[in-house]
Amino acid sequence: MIEQNTFTIIFGVFLLLTCRDMFFGHPGSNADVSKPDSIVHDHHSHHHSGISDSVIERPDLARGLHSMPTIKIQFCHSCGYRQAFEEISKMLQATFPQIKVEGEYHQPGWIRMQIVNLLFITKFAVLAMIFMDINPFNYLQMNTPRIWTHMTQSKISTSLIIFFISNSIETNMMSTGAFEILYNDYPIWSKIETGRIPSGAELIQIVSNNNKLSGLDVGPGFKA
Repeated sequence: MIEQNTFTIIFGVFLLLTCRDMFFGHPGSNADVSKPDSIVHDHHSHHHSGISDSVIERPDLARGLHSMPTIKIQFCHSCGYRQAFEEISKMLQATFPQIKVEGEYHQPGWIRMQIVNLLFITKFAVLAMIFMDINPFNYLQMNTPRIWTHMTQSKISTSLIIFFISNSIETNMMSTGAFEILYNDYPIWSKIETGRIPSGAELIQIVSNNNKLSGLDVGPGFKA
């Protein structure tokens, strides 16, 4: 009885944590404006030239002269990039006060998402059968493997192993390594392509160039 109660508590905690990560992991879009923080440089940083020029050559970036731009940052939620997003968001809003900065998690491809969803469902189906002493091999008219018997006899240790292994696989599948920056929904920086997060000076220059292209007199330090 004590073992079942302990298992139920552990099962419930892992279920809540997993559901939180799967469905409630989106950060708020409007970060608080504060004095500029230093930008976090990626450890795999290398020089990437031509970003500003490639942006200037796209006249379709301009949305109009009467609307303020929006910068959207899509980042990998399992790569530890949330802090970098928050620092860059503060820097951008301190440098360009009237520009709106939004953030969201960068989702992997459709196939990866389906694999993660299937693994998520399978994990809880297996745990439910173990906890409720349901032997699926009897319904399939198959001999019960020894490993299944051992799993049903050691519910707590088995459930922990299943959670740790499956969550590790899910995290790896959800990892995209992305830190994509969009100006009015048009990409102006991609970590997937460049292999690094932009420096503060690079990003300010790129945003300034796009502001000029859009016909907006919103430069660094501009105050309404």
